[in-house]
Amino acid sequence: MSDNETARSPVFASAEAINQFSLPAGAPLAAKAFVALWHASRAHDRPPPAESFDLADLGGTYPYLARICERGGDYGPGGDLIWAECATMASWPFARPVIGKPLSESLPAHSVRRVQAAFREVIATGMPSYFEITTWLHDGSELALGRLAVPVEGALGSVDLLALWVPRDDIR
Repeated sequence: MSDNETARSPVFASAEAINQFSLPAGAPLAAKAFVALWHASRAHDRPPPAESFDLADLGGTYPYLARICERGGDYGPGGDLIWAECATMASWPFARPVIGKPLSESLPAHSVRRVQAAFREVIATGMPSYFEITTWLHDGSELALGRLAVPVEGALGSVDLLALWVPRDDIR
């Protein structure tokens, strides 16, 4: 590390702000239930440990659930966001995630930058985020989704995130 560089560590949002995080009234019930599960798993002012969430088990309730982490090396400075684990599901609303591969290889090309920026913000601040996605075409049909991202403590104290895509039940 040079004299001009400093070690980067997350500057988390205040515990009060994180405790007050809630979803919009019209958010899908599955997203609201997952936020409640995440809040219940938190310890003190830190994100809950990733191992608190068994994605294979949770996949029955939350099929589009994935753990995402940052990895440097081959993916350039600052690392790329990669799929670390995902719930078992044969079909996703976009290309099926491949464990160990960058998000950019699975997400729709027009949303890669926006999604990665939102996910990096969650990793940097510890503050969950929710975004209502406009309709995507999936197998010839329309699908309206909400995307929830919450921080979790990964291996060796790193900050990873859990991302959940849920069909928006307020759209018919």
